[in-house]
Amino acid sequence: MQSHLIGNHSGQTEALAIIPARGGSKGIPHKNIHPLCGKPLIAYSIETALAASSIDRVVVSTDDEDIAAVAREYGAEVPYLRPEALASDSAEISGCINHMLQWLYDEQGYLSDLHVVLYPTHLFRKVSLVDSLVRKVAEEGYYTATTFRQIDVRESQYYAQDCGCLQVLHDRKRPLDREMYYRGYGSVLVRSNHFGPHSRYASILTDEIEFIDIDEWDDFYLAEEVITQGLYDFEL
Repeated sequence: MQSHLIGNHSGQTEALAIIPARGGSKGIPHKNIHPLCGKPLIAYSIETALAASSIDRVVVSTDDEDIAAVAREYGAEVPYLRPEALASDSAEISGCINHMLQWLYDEQGYLSDLHVVLYPTHLFRKVSLVDSLVRKVAEEGYYTATTFRQIDVRESQYYAQDCGCLQVLHDRKRPLDREMYYRGYGSVLVRSNHFGPHSRYASILTDEIEFIDIDEWDDFYLAEEVITQGLYDFEL
């Protein structure tokens, strides 16, 4: 099976950006295309993907005609509308991504070397970050490269259940009463489409602006303030 049937035939890595954006949203109706400082929310992720030199093709996976129209207006492809079964609250995002990859291959004979997942609600991401994580997979052999954020866990805040009782998460002597942990954060996810060792590269986000995830109106107003005040450089 050839890996470059459509798009880049130069022998270089073919990178596909997928932006998942379903129509249903409870906190903010039609959140993904709600205007934010003069343009719809999803436009920020589309513009970043299009500006990234490492990305060859940008597609949006949606079940919504209005989102599809806006996505096309800003330069992304919307090859089809996502099936209803993949657009519910309980639908796994991995199913949506795999469906897009399979559809592109079945219908267009297209198979990229890797895919980049960009959630519209995580709009604060730099173009250079996207390019650097794509290089980690394309050039350095990682199977996955993604973003994480640091969490400062204190014994007095977190507990675990042990034999029916709640115990301090870390039973250690003070003053060593804190531990640094990391959890995945969905700003950028790059994954190889080829079989190989499942090695993971973690990029730790440190800019608190990049932690903004548009879920409720307070998040939306915060993002609006950041953009209005010019506090973040998207590197477009």
